[in-house]
Formats: sequence, C-alpha cells, structure tokens
Amino acid sequence: MRIAAIYIPSGVLPHIFGENHEGYTINLGGRYIYDLKDNGKTSVIYSKTENPNYIEKFWGDDILSIATIVGKNGTGKTSILNAFRDRSFCEYVIEKDSGENPEIWVDTIGHFDIIYYSPFLNIQNIDYEHNNFYDI
Repeated sequence: MRIAAIYIPSGVLPHIFGENHEGYTINLGGRYIYDLKDNGKTSVIYSKTENPNYIEKFWGDDILSIATIVGKNGTGKTSILNAFRDRSFCEYVIEKDSGENPEIWVDTIGHFDIIYYSPFLNIQNIDYEHNNFYDI
C-alpha cells in the first residue's frame, strides 16, 4: 500500500488557497492520479486516471514511494506540511500495489512511517508529530 494522494477539504487553508477555496488534491506519484470532491462530511474519489509517469518498483522492493513539495519561499509549503502532521482535516487516498479499489483514510497511524525533512527548527514540531511522522 502507498499514500497516493492527500486531500485538503474546501475552506480549511484560506491563507494558502484563498478564501472559500474548493477542496484540493495533492497527488504523490502513485499508479493513478486522483481528484477528490467534498461530499458532505467526507470526500469521494471524483476521478481516477492512469499516471503516465508511474514506474513500477522505481525505488526497489522496500520503498513504495517518495514525494516532494517544492516552491518559492512563502508559498505555503510549511503550512501544508503542518496540515499533514496535524491531521486535523486531511484525508489520504490509500492505493494497494495494484492500484485497484483505493480507499480514503482519515489517519495513517499504525499503517505508514512518514519521514520528512525540513531545514527549519520549529518548536511546534513536538505538538504536531504523531508516532508515524519523523523529521530527519
């Protein structure tokens, strides 16, 4: 299994995506590219298309995926990372190795180790990090 996409529901990060923004799907390079939409209290996979850039076992047998978030200073990369670590509203598209029957999860604890790097010393990390988020 791999985290193929992360969904940020509408209106929760106005300082990054603007006031009254629609939900935003961040795809992380899985077998498929997903687009999610709000559906009341939860979200649903609105579309799923094959990822033409996906390479099977690119990282070997033990690492299923590596993803990066890049951008200029002040564009919201840290705010998005904090949203993932805090998990207060993000939803995750979990893809089986075959890519069939993806699921939407509201949490990753006990299922995945999420390793990230941030060059900034952030005193808030202790408040955000749960038992499966590791800042190297």
